[in-house]
Amino acid sequence: MYSIDSISKKLTRKLKEYLEAQYPLTNPELQQKRKRLLKSENMLSTDPYIESTPVYQKGKVYSEMHIPEESKELMNKLSKLNPSVGVYKAPYEHQTKALESFLGYDKDLIVSTGTGSGKTESFLHPMLNQLYLEAKNKPNQFKSKRGVRALILYPMNALVNDQMSRLRLLYGNESVKDIFIEAGGRPVQFGMYTSRTPYAGAQTYGKDRRQLDHLLDYYIDIENKNSELLIEMQKKGRMIAKDLNEFKNSKVKKTKDFYKTSFRDAELLHATKCK
Repeated sequence: MYSIDSISKKLTRKLKEYLEAQYPLTNPELQQKRKRLLKSENMLSTDPYIESTPVYQKGKVYSEMHIPEESKELMNKLSKLNPSVGVYKAPYEHQTKALESFLGYDKDLIVSTGTGSGKTESFLHPMLNQLYLEAKNKPNQFKSKRGVRALILYPMNALVNDQMSRLRLLYGNESVKDIFIEAGGRPVQFGMYTSRTPYAGAQTYGKDRRQLDHLLDYYIDIENKNSELLIEMQKKGRMIAKDLNEFKNSKVKKTKDFYKTSFRDAELLHATKCK
């Protein structure tokens, strides 16, 4: 029978064995010193602790929040979508405060809460509403003046990938696209900017066909031949939020011609231009 203490001791022992096996010492004196060091208390591990996740208090429903009426309408509509886009009918209290502070009182936000408390929603939903208010109240500006409206900065690519999943689930949803198209004439678009690229060096037609097309074919093959995997990837936000077939076939000239992003594409990829 396993216990927390027994598992902790086993993991510590395995780590000690790994260090001794992967980093052998030929000098007997050094061997003895290392053994004494690895056996010393709290050298490789400390006593295990159990951390429980607190129950966070629910906040107001959207209709009772001090936010613009357009935002109330938007959030209520998004909270009813199935599959979910990450907008819930009953947000946490700190998420409610974030929406009201940013949208109702025009204040900046600093969010500090525990693991699993919905920190992402605390800034993602105010950002969503700011975009919608521009689309609703300034449709000509939203449609014609393309540019960066918001930046999400993270220190690690793994965290960036997690946020991309959230953005795909939200802005890649067809109903969300329709809402923004009706309000401002186009959907919200997003992209990831990291050091990862399909290939190194200057863009060329040959490199695009050899390197990028191979990546696109992988996802297109999933769309066409593996419906179960496609559904699973879409649920997790792992599927690129764009018409990949049209994107691949949009580049026809044997020049530095750009791939074309379709009107309803939410995600930007590689060197692209919007139609």
